[in-house]
Amino acid sequence: MTKSATKILPPVSAADYLEERYNKLSKEIAEFTETNDEDKLRLVVDERRYILSTLQAIDETRPVKNDIITKADYFLSNWTKRLAIFGSEHEVNKFLWDPEICNIFIDCSVPLRWNWEKDWAVLIKPSYEMIIACFLDRGQSHILIYDTDNIKEKFDLIESENLHFAASCDECRSILLSHKSPIQGAHLFYCNEGQIDVENINQITASIRDSLTTHRITFNTIKTNSRTWMTNVMTNAEVLIGSPHISQIALQNPNTAIIVAPGPSLSKNIHELKRIKGEALIISVLHAVPRLLKEGIMPDVVVHVDSAPDRDLVEKLKQQLDFEIPLFVVAASAPQVTLEIPTKQFVWTEMNALVNSEFSQYLDLEIPLAYGANVSLVTLNLCAIWKIKNIALVGQDLAFDGDKFYADSDGLENAIKVKSSMIDRGGELKEVPGYYGGTVKTLQDFAMFINEFERTIKAEWQENSNHFNCTEGGAKINGFTQLPLSEFIDNIQASKEQIDKSVFVFNDSDNAKMRTSLRKYFSHYLDVTKEFLEYVNICARINSMKVKSQKNIEKLANAEEKLKEISVENKLLETYLSSFIVDVSRKNQGIINTVSNTGFYDELRKEIFAFRTLLLNRMP
Repeated sequence: MTKSATKILPPVSAADYLEERYNKLSKEIAEFTETNDEDKLRLVVDERRYILSTLQAIDETRPVKNDIITKADYFLSNWTKRLAIFGSEHEVNKFLWDPEICNIFIDCSVPLRWNWEKDWAVLIKPSYEMIIACFLDRGQSHILIYDTDNIKEKFDLIESENLHFAASCDECRSILLSHKSPIQGAHLFYCNEGQIDVENINQITASIRDSLTTHRITFNTIKTNSRTWMTNVMTNAEVLIGSPHISQIALQNPNTAIIVAPGPSLSKNIHELKRIKGEALIISVLHAVPRLLKEGIMPDVVVHVDSAPDRDLVEKLKQQLDFEIPLFVVAASAPQVTLEIPTKQFVWTEMNALVNSEFSQYLDLEIPLAYGANVSLVTLNLCAIWKIKNIALVGQDLAFDGDKFYADSDGLENAIKVKSSMIDRGGELKEVPGYYGGTVKTLQDFAMFINEFERTIKAEWQENSNHFNCTEGGAKINGFTQLPLSEFIDNIQASKEQIDKSVFVFNDSDNAKMRTSLRKYFSHYLDVTKEFLEYVNICARINSMKVKSQKNIEKLANAEEKLKEISVENKLLETYLSSFIVDVSRKNQGIINTVSNTGFYDELRKEIFAFRTLLLNRMP
C-alpha cells in the first residue's frame, strides 16, 4: 500500500467506503491542472490504483461508472503516455539513474489497478538501483529482481526485506511458491538500457504465470481444506502416537518401485504388474487399489493423503475377503474413517509442511521430504526417502482420455463425481503436451501437478534415482524417460540374475514420550488461544465505539498487529483460522489494517472458542 493509502478506516461497509473514496480521488484527478503539484497528483493516482484493486477484490462490478470517473480515466490515458517524449518505448531506460525519470517510468508502467501490497513488481535486468529505490519509496511491498547475472551485490546499498533476487526461471518460481501470503498478480518491468531479449522475456513471463497459478491453487486448497486438516490431525492424534512415523522406517534392498495411480491408461498395462510382483515394490495410491485387486494384484504399499472422507471406498475394501494392506502410509491429516481399512502395518506421514511440520517437530520427529501437491507426488518423495533406485509411474495420465479421467474401477465413483462437477462448474480446461506427441486436455490443477512432477525430480533428494513414465498415455512429463511398462519390467529383470526382495525395517519409538509431548503441545495452544482472545476482545471493544480517538485507533492497530504476530508464530492456530481469515481478507483486505466490520471480531471470537473446545476434547 502506498504512503497515501488509508491504514485505519471507519466501521462502514468496505465496498461502500472504498467506492466513495475512489470517486473522491477521481474528482481530484479530473480537476487537475498544470498549475497543481504533480507530486501530489502522483500520490492521488497511486492511492486510486490501490483502492480500485481492493474494491474490485470485494465486488468486481464496482465502481459504477460516472462522468467524474470517465473524465479521470481520460486524463490518465494521456498522463501515462509521457514516456513517448523519449522516443522509442525503452529509450527511457538509459535515464533510470534519475529519480524524476524513474517516477515517470512508474507512473506510466504500473497498471491503474494495482495493489502495492499483494501485486509483485518483477524488474527485468535493472541497470540502475535508483528504479528499485523509487519503487520501494512508492510503497511497493514485493519486488522480484530478475537477471541471469548474479546482481545481488550490485544493489547491496539497498537494504529491504521486500527485495528478492533470481538468476533463473526456476529461482523465480521457487521465490513465488515459497511466499506465505496470497499473491494477487505480477507485472514485468523491463529496466535495462540494452535491447530487449524477447525470448528471455517470454520464458520468464510463462514461468511467472505458471507459478502464480500454482500459488493461487495452493491457497485455494488451503482455504478449502485447512479446517478439515487440523480437525483430522487432532482427531487422529491418539492413533498417530501409537504408530510409527515415516522417519522411523528404512528400506533394505531399495532397487525398484512402481507407483500406481488410477488414470485411464492403467487399463492398458495393469496386467504386466503380475510379472514383477515380488521383484519390485508395487506402491499404489488408495483409489487405484480396487482396480489392482480386480486384477488379482495385492500392492506392497498403499499411500493416502486426501483429507476428504470416502466412506464408500472404505466399506468396499473392508468387505474384501482376506484383504490386508501390507504397509499403509497415511497422512496425519487424512480422515479418521481411512484408518478403518484393514492393514498389517500402519505408518503416518505429512502431506505438507503447513499442516504437519510443527506437529512433528513438537513430537521430536525427524521430518522427511514427503510433501507434495497430490498423493502421487508424496509417493514419489517417499521413494526418494527410501533411496529407491528405479522409479516408474503407471496410470499417471494427468489428462483426459476421451471423457475419462480415471480407469474403469469400483471404488472411484466419488472421485469421478468430483472431477465431473469441476468440469460442469466451468473448471478451466487446458491443453498440454501429450505422452505420444500432440496435445491432450486436462484441468488447471492437473497441469499444475505436471509442473510439480517436473520440478520435483530436479530436487537434490531425487538425484540418485532413475525416473520412468510407463503410463503409456495422458500427458507428457518432462524429465521422465518414457517407456512401455513391459519393456521397463524386461530391463529390470535382465539387469540382475537375482533381485533381492525389498524389506522394511522399523525403529522403536517411545510412545510414552510422544504422548507427553503431545499433551504439552495441546496445552501450549490452550494458553495461546487465551492470549489471542484477550486481544480480540480489545479490538471488539474499540471497534464498537461510534467515535474513536486517535489514541484508541492506535490501540486498535497495535492489538490487530499482535493478533497477526500470534497467529504467524503458532502454525496450528494460523492454519485452523485460515479459511475464515482468507474469506475475511477477500472482503476486508485482512485482519490487520482492515476496513472494519462490526461483526468480524464476534465471529473471530466464536472461531477461537470452537478451536479451544476441539483441543480440550482431543487432549490425549
